[in-house]
Amino acid sequence: MQIVHQADQLTRHPGGYSVALGMFDGVHLGHRRLIEAAIAESLAAGSVPVAITFEPHPQMVLQPDRAPLRIQTPEHKLETLAGLGIGAILIHRFDREFAQLTGEAYLRKLATEAHPLRHVCIGQGFHFGHLRSGDTDLIERLGRELDFGVRVIPPVVIDEEPVSSSRIRQRIRSGDLVSVDRLLGRTYQLESLVEVGDRLGRKIGFPTANLRVDGLELPPFGVYAAWVDWNGKRLAGVLNLGIRPTLRQPEPHRRLEVHLLDFDGDLYGQTLSITWVQKLRDEQRFADLQSLKAQIEIDVRMARSVLK
Repeated sequence: MQIVHQADQLTRHPGGYSVALGMFDGVHLGHRRLIEAAIAESLAAGSVPVAITFEPHPQMVLQPDRAPLRIQTPEHKLETLAGLGIGAILIHRFDREFAQLTGEAYLRKLATEAHPLRHVCIGQGFHFGHLRSGDTDLIERLGRELDFGVRVIPPVVIDEEPVSSSRIRQRIRSGDLVSVDRLLGRTYQLESLVEVGDRLGRKIGFPTANLRVDGLELPPFGVYAAWVDWNGKRLAGVLNLGIRPTLRQPEPHRRLEVHLLDFDGDLYGQTLSITWVQKLRDEQRFADLQSLKAQIEIDVRMARSVLK
């Protein structure tokens, strides 16, 4: 599978390209239907199915104070898209200059660079381009003019509500991960890099892997039993998410750290995939580190029981 940042970098294919256009945060059931439509069109036309997306999220550039937290890291999103059988992924870098392109200017440029453009698949209600000028009416008009097919994909509806990234974020925040799984169409996972922490866990006998979670939507603070996938292995773990109130830090910030049961090794810079299994307790403040250590011993026993 090819990953490019400009349409004219796509490997030339005589059958052309059938594209699916979207943000694809979370790659939920609605996104999957959109990708499936592009793949189906590509099979019929002998073209290459291409997912087109944007990084960072446009609101991070245009309204950073209102930008949504992400369901997945950019790397995890690409990995999930690739797993759907897409032929190529085009990632536009979204900056102030790109934001000035109207929807029409963008589509004309795309049709010139990804030539021949066979199909454009878009979710119903999706807007793109300067001042949200790109919509289904525009795509259909340009499709007739520039000779490409258009598929408008209606939303997937579950429990009488459309599946959407914003709905999934709300369910993650509330801790309703069963609903998150249903809306994604797969088990919710958090995948991120291990970064260097303060090694406090190691000092009290429970070393932890600290995961980078900046900009990600996360479940409620607390201690969880979790599965951790790394390097083709599935490991049992106790996960703590929160601000570590026992340390009484002057400027606490949220951290996600996981203690891997029966594991000893260096994971710095490695990518871990977390599957949340069951919440064991809320985050709480302890009188001292010895009391915290005693509670972690209980947490480990509980996690073993849950994950056995």
